[in-house]
Amino acid sequence: MSRSLNLQGERITKLETGEYSLTVYNEFATRSFSNSITQIDISVNFITELPKLPDTVLILNCSDNSISQISELPRALKRLYCGMNKLTELPELPETLITLLCARNNLHSLPTILPPNLKDLECSYNQLQVLPELPKSLEILECSDNQLQTLPKLPESLIDVKCSNNKLFTLPKLPPKMTRLICNANPLIFIEPLAKKPKYWVIPVRLNYLHRNHYSYRNRYETYCYLISFLILECRIAPVILNNEFWWFCAKF
Repeated sequence: MSRSLNLQGERITKLETGEYSLTVYNEFATRSFSNSITQIDISVNFITELPKLPDTVLILNCSDNSISQISELPRALKRLYCGMNKLTELPELPETLITLLCARNNLHSLPTILPPNLKDLECSYNQLQVLPELPKSLEILECSDNQLQTLPKLPESLIDVKCSNNKLFTLPKLPPKMTRLICNANPLIFIEPLAKKPKYWVIPVRLNYLHRNHYSYRNRYETYCYLISFLILECRIAPVILNNEFWWFCAKF
C-alpha cells in the first residue's frame, strides 16, 4: 500500500531519520512520522541538507529548497525531483531510478554511470560541460542552458530532446523515433542527415547563430541556403518566421 507524506511549503528547516521514524522540524513544531513511507514531498521549504531516507521511499520530491548535499538515496527509489536547489553534485543513483529531474542547480557533472532503466533525464540550467553515456531506455532528455559542446550518442529509444542554449556545433545522429527536437541558441553548423523522417517534430533554430557550415560554403548566405534546403527537402520541415527568427516546424505531410 502506498503511504504518502506531503509537507510541501510547511517551512521545514531540518529532517532527521531514526530507526522507526522520520522527524521534521520547522519554526513552530516538531513532528514525527513512520519511516515506512513510500512517497515524500518536501518541496518549497528551507531544507539545506538531506539525510539518508528510509529505503521504502519510491518517490522523492525535494525541489525548491536550499539543499547543497544529498548524502545517500533510498535503494529502491524510482523518481527523484531535486531541482531548484544548490547541489554541486549528485550521489550514486539507484539502479531502480526511472525519472531524474535535477534542473536549476549548480551541477558541473552528472554521475558517470546513469541507471540502466532511466527514462526521463532533465538537467537544464546547470553548469554541465559533458553528459555521461545515456542509457538505452532513455526517452526524454532536457539539457538546455548548460555549457555542452557535444552530446553523447543518442539512444534509439529517445523521442524528445531539448538542448537549446548550449555551445553545440553539431548534433549526433538523431534516433528514428524522435518526435521533437529543440536546439535553438546553439552555434550549429551541421546536422546529421536523417535515416528515417520522423512523423512530427519541431526544431527552433536562430540562424543568426550559424557559423560556416561543414561543407565550407563561401559565406553565411550560402550556409543559410544549404540549411534551408536540407531542412525542407531532406526533413520536410516548413519554416515559420516569429519575432525575426526562423522556427522550423514539421508535421506529417
